[in-house]
Amino acid sequence: VLAAVAGGALALFLLEVLSFAFPGKLPYFIEELGATSSTSGLFLGIHGSCMAAASLLQGRLASRTRRSTLLVTGFALLAACFAAFFALPSLPAVLVAACVGGAGIGIVMPTVLQWVSSVMTPETSGKIMGCYTVMLNLGQFACSLVLAPVMLAVGSTGALFGVFACFAAACCVAIVLARRGVDGSAAEGFLPEDGLPGAENPGQ
Repeated sequence: VLAAVAGGALALFLLEVLSFAFPGKLPYFIEELGATSSTSGLFLGIHGSCMAAASLLQGRLASRTRRSTLLVTGFALLAACFAAFFALPSLPAVLVAACVGGAGIGIVMPTVLQWVSSVMTPETSGKIMGCYTVMLNLGQFACSLVLAPVMLAVGSTGALFGVFACFAAACCVAIVLARRGVDGSAAEGFLPEDGLPGAENPGQ
């Protein structure tokens, strides 16, 4: 239980550090490309819509896909999004990348919630969801602290997004390395291809 809560809390913290860069820096980046603040608002709205759509899709995938696969997919989409911001600084590319990033957040967020919910009991639900909320806010706060010094170090918003792309890719690697711990037991329903314990000996 502790491992699941800690793992979910860490994943949520990392997600919030990455996702808060969208409202924190994307509007400035779009304006650097010559667009207006209205365009920035439109792009963020489309980004949020893609996030919502991906969350609905995640609900259909969760019952037949490994938890680690969903998390890696979500963080990989975020890495691709930030890499596109860095390598393809044009409004059409930024719009597509923002949609991809929104999809990544929409996959990771409900996956983490399902992860921590899988170990909840009526007695522990309050504490666990309290931890969930704390990490949500800590991630946003940490992103605010990180953005300014990293921006000063790399010198441009595009390069800042390149750093975030590397960070998201590192999250993917960490999840792959911790795959067995992330997936948990087959009984939780996140390892459908493994079957239920003892399924290989139905006669027992």
